[in-house]
Order: sequence, then structure tokens, then C-alpha cells
Amino acid sequence: MARRLRGPCALRVLGAGRGAVHLDLRGFVVTLTAPGVPRMPNGIAVAGPLPAAPRVAWDPLAPPLWDPVVPPLAGGPAQVRELAAWLAARTSPPDVGPADAADRLMGRGPGLTPEGDDVLCGAAVGVRALAPAAGLAPERADALVAALLPPSAGRTGALSATLLGLAAGGAAPEPVTRLVAPGAREAALADLRRLGSSTGAALAAGLALAARWLTAPA
Repeated sequence: MARRLRGPCALRVLGAGRGAVHLDLRGFVVTLTAPGVPRMPNGIAVAGPLPAAPRVAWDPLAPPLWDPVVPPLAGGPAQVRELAAWLAARTSPPDVGPADAADRLMGRGPGLTPEGDDVLCGAAVGVRALAPAAGLAPERADALVAALLPPSAGRTGALSATLLGLAAGGAAPEPVTRLVAPGAREAALADLRRLGSSTGAALAAGLALAARWLTAPA
């Protein structure tokens, strides 16, 4: 976001809801979030209530920044299996494999971002974050993410396309970072589920899918 917003610019409002306003920046969607809404990988967190006609003062030379790329899970296969079991007990991921996930999920389901897209985002981020601990070689992780996230033009909306593109590099809403790290996972999952009508739950389901795939017997 810091690289994209280098000066004053006008953005077209695409939609709003649940404490967020979505703005088009030449095909990339910027999301403004109100206090209490999880930080988004394409977002700017606003200090107060969102105005009806959003105008935000932001200094691109010295903004408070956070990195939306989820750090890799520390440890090895045992830690991936532990997270996989924890997620399996709390989510309901679809019964799909990495080879057919994109065909079956992209652009499908309810929500401002289709639920299937959110699952794919969670799965791609999960592969990026869990592959090192699972012992998956970087080139195999790249191939898996590429299979999950083929070109989305014409298959989904602009907001989903933006988030899918960010997920390919491992970027996700802030609670996902806490969900992957050992510690207060219950609180992180509760915060994630507050995101959108189904987005947070679908992201968690996608993360569970990635953990399942990476721990499946070869």
C-alpha cells in the first residue's frame, strides 16, 4: 500500500459495509477499515468512524506501517500437525484437493468477496506460512500456490482479485498472523471471524485446508 499511494489521488467508491469502504485505485482495491475491524492486507485503518464521503489524510513519507505477509510457522512437521488438528476441530473446510480447488471454488459462494475466493486466499496463505515447517521445497510451494490461484480475470470481482493477488505472496488480514503463531489462537480466530459476513470463517477454513494437505501422507 505504501508503494501504491505516493501522493494525493482520487479513488472510486466500489462499496461499503460492516465497517469498511472499498475504493478502486486503477484496478487495485483499497479498503478503509474503521476501528474494531481487523486490518486488511489491502487496507488503511482509519482512527475514527468512516465518513459518508471518505477523505483520509495520510502521509506516505512517514506512515505507521505493518507487514501483512504472515511469517512462517516456527518449528517442523510436528507443529504443522498440531495446527492442522487445532484447525480441523474448529473449521469446516470444503472437501477439495489442491488440483481442483480453483475450479470448484473461485468466484463461487455468497459474500462481497465470494466465500470460495476467501477459502482460496486462506489456503494460499497457509501454504506460504506452513510449507517451510512442513519441509515442502520452495519450488513445490510456488507450484501449489500457482495451482490454487490461476488468473482470476473474469472469474471474480475486483476486490476478490486484489485479495487473491496479495494472498499469492502470503499477505492476509492481521488475525491470520496470530492464528498461525503459537499462543492466543482462540482470540485470533474469534477476531478473524468478525471479518465480513463469511470472509473470516472462510479464510480460516482455507488455512485448515492447507494444513491438511501439507500433513497428508505422501
